[in-house]
Amino acid sequence: LRRQAGAPMARRPASQPAAHDSSRDELRAGRAALLDTLADLFLRELELPAAQTLAADPALAAALQPPSDEAEAQALRAEYARLLLMEAPPYASLFLEAPPVIGGESSLAWEATLAARWLPTPPRERAAASDHAGHCLRTLAHAERTGVAGAVLAEALRWLPQYLTTLEQEDPDGFYGRLAQLATA
Repeated sequence: LRRQAGAPMARRPASQPAAHDSSRDELRAGRAALLDTLADLFLRELELPAAQTLAADPALAAALQPPSDEAEAQALRAEYARLLLMEAPPYASLFLEAPPVIGGESSLAWEATLAARWLPTPPRERAAASDHAGHCLRTLAHAERTGVAGAVLAEALRWLPQYLTTLEQEDPDGFYGRLAQLATA
């Protein structure tokens, strides 16, 4: 988690041979797992069992402060609907197109970017267009695992920081504001 928060990554000197580096593989796997977790949180409401799983991880528990009982989980599901479905929908096309249209040209451009890099288009979850922030994070996780995250990240950076800032402003002290902070890091 510290690496995602901006800690510098150690680089191998150019004079060293490119040997299998298990610590680099572990970092890559850790980043991919975190990106998958973040994708899940953007793509669907948080149920209590998933909140308990987050609470069991000290770093994620501290960063996100997940709900601890069903009443809090139910309130958070209402917040999900308010924020991610109404106030701050997580689609690139809402930030890159005029007029903003979910599933518009930005969605098609994202799919073309993935196809050009031989990356799978994420399965559509909950009828979300491919330019959904959760799909973007899921694709970044896959790209991290396969070592091509830089190319996908460049496309994501066209709009994702704007969206995450918007979400954080809409929910500055809440779970989704903290989720936006973690995704930004």
